Amino acid sequence: MTEIFREIDEELREDQFKEQWQKYGKYVIAVVALVIAGVAGYKGWESYTANQRNAAAAAYQSALVAASGEQFDEAAATLETLIADGPSGYQLVARLRQAALLAEAGDPGAAAAAFEDIAGDSSVDPLFQELALIRMVMADADSGDPAALIDRLRPLSLDAKPWRYTARELMAALHLRQADSEAARTILTGLTEDTNAPNGARTRAAELLRILSQ
Repeated sequence: MTEIFREIDEELREDQFKEQWQKYGKYVIAVVALVIAGVAGYKGWESYTANQRNAAAAAYQSALVAASGEQFDEAAATLETLIADGPSGYQLVARLRQAALLAEAGDPGAAAAAFEDIAGDSSVDPLFQELALIRMVMADADSGDPAALIDRLRPLSLDAKPWRYTARELMAALHLRQADSEAARTILTGLTEDTNAPNGARTRAAELLRILSQ
């Protein structure tokens, strides 16, 4: 079709528009009609997806409200619907919130299993897989094997990892569960000296170091 339009343009400059329109006009009309139909279809799809996102956002908000009122069954039912039928982004958010809801409802073992399921799901973006692993360790920190949990966190504590500071804080806490205060001090000292670490992490690390020094 590009050649057709180029040829028409050349012929226009030669004052032969009428002849060329008779030759190519039906193709031009067809292209214009397709463009118009495409724009209309895109606008329709845009409106449909916007409505879906708005409905998902409202449903997610209602689940948060129910959870804040300790109406865990109602919140879980809403999240299940989002996981099954919501837009892909909300499906993942709902899965993460559903796992957290289990911990809030007093079942950390089920919460850890739910987070583990997300962490092992290859269809989930690695950033959120690693977040789910962090949350799994948090859910299992009081009852799980600290050495095994530290091993799970170690790859996430490397400098290039996005959740490294949270991973390091958790590792320090787990070392304290093992009564390995020296390993905990090493991590905590590193956090206090890291100027890139969030202020909250540095403050908590400094406070723990103060307590350990007493």
